[in-house]
Amino acid sequence: MKIVLHLTTSCNLRCRYCYAPRQTQGTMSRETAERGIDLAIELGQRAACISFFGGEPLLMFDRVKELTEYAVAAGERAGTEMHFRLSTNGTLFDEESLGFCRDRGVLFAVSLDGDEEAHDAARICADGTGSFALLDSKLDMILEYNPHTVATSVITPATAGRLFPSMEYMWRRGLRYFVHQLDYTHPDWTPELLAGLEESYRELAGFYVEKARAGEHFFMSLFDAVSYTH
Repeated sequence: MKIVLHLTTSCNLRCRYCYAPRQTQGTMSRETAERGIDLAIELGQRAACISFFGGEPLLMFDRVKELTEYAVAAGERAGTEMHFRLSTNGTLFDEESLGFCRDRGVLFAVSLDGDEEAHDAARICADGTGSFALLDSKLDMILEYNPHTVATSVITPATAGRLFPSMEYMWRRGLRYFVHQLDYTHPDWTPELLAGLEESYRELAGFYVEKARAGEHFFMSLFDAVSYTH
């Protein structure tokens, strides 16, 4: 049984394609979150997964810690194996939060659209500047604590032509787990852009084959899975 806890509607970024409404006050109470955890344990029988989501859940890192400890204790009482996931833009990670995730087995996915040009096309800070430099400066630390970090990339008309150089950048930085999600609702898609996207997919396929033949261990959702949920 997996349950997703939307801890907050707040976020420190202002990604242009974000589907969430611009709210700053919406938070989930601890009581509601604990009831959700109890439900997951009750229905999960021998295993349950708690996924922390937002907004940006690291804005409520203290709540993440409290709820993780609550779930661990509740799982032990019920004889339920607990698993934890977290979806984040990664820019708020520090040694404390990364150490906690490592020690409690909280696996996470970090939003990274690719190289600087691709990432900053949509993932911007509240002041309008790109967030690439901030996240890139933390990647070494993130991967030191969690080598299995998943990079989730949103493909838009502005980034469709940069999938291959973006993959090269992410691979060079040490990432090995990649999830691509197409922004189907973007109004700027044209037949020409979709044709370019097809070519980008072919380039990625060539990259995939090259690394697979070399015996490299990695995961790329475009070719390894029909769908991916974290």
